[in-house]
Formats: sequence, C-alpha cells, structure tokens
Amino acid sequence: MARTAFDTGFLVKYLAGHSRAKQLFAKASLDNPILPSPVYFELESLVLRGKISKEKWLKFKEIMEELAEFYPLDKQACIQAAKLRHTFGLSSVDAMIVGIAIVSNCRLLLTTDRASLASRLRYSELGIKIKVVE
Repeated sequence: MARTAFDTGFLVKYLAGHSRAKQLFAKASLDNPILPSPVYFELESLVLRGKISKEKWLKFKEIMEELAEFYPLDKQACIQAAKLRHTFGLSSVDAMIVGIAIVSNCRLLLTTDRASLASRLRYSELGIKIKVVE
C-alpha cells in the first residue's frame, strides 16, 4: 500500500480551500493516510493563534479521525528524525514529520515546503517522495 503523509503547510492550504490541495487530499484519503503528531501540534497552535478557525478545525478533526491514522513520535521515529536532522539539516519539526512518515511506511509526503523539505531531500534515497503543492 502506498501510504501518504501530510505536512502542516499542505493541510493549511487544504483548509483554506486550495483546489489542488483538495484534489490531492481526496486521492490520498484512499491510501490509509497518516497524520504525524508534530503536524497535529502545529495545526492546534495555528488554531490557538487564530490563523485557522475553530469551526474549520473541529470539522477537519472529525474527517481526519475517520480517514487517517494519527501517528505519534515514537522511539523509532525519533531515531529516524535525528538522522534526518543531522544528515540533511532539516528543522527539528520537519525531521520529525519526515521521520514519522518513513517509519509508518509512507511513500509520499504532501507539503508546501519547497525550500527545506523538497530541496534538501530531492536526491536522497529514503524511499519517500516529497510532493510540493504550490
């Protein structure tokens, strides 16, 4: 199964109604997608700061509970994240998100982060494709 993981920026675009993000989200929903715990943390923070409406967030959480697996930062993901941070110079949060995606057998990570994730991991052989949605 070709699982998909979501990055925070991608889900922010989806919640804002971005057409390409909505299209990719619908396609990913068929692949038993995952929601990495750092993404959940960042989205909760954006709600608290008023960047995402509480109503949208509550509705979105209901959808995600039915469709995606919440994946915590476990020991295996921590080890993978530390290697990613060290090897590629990713931020801690990005490394955790990618590390979780890798250990949960995702083959695709949907993101808006061209500068860090896409450019730094472009030629890596990690077994995961980084797809940037603009």
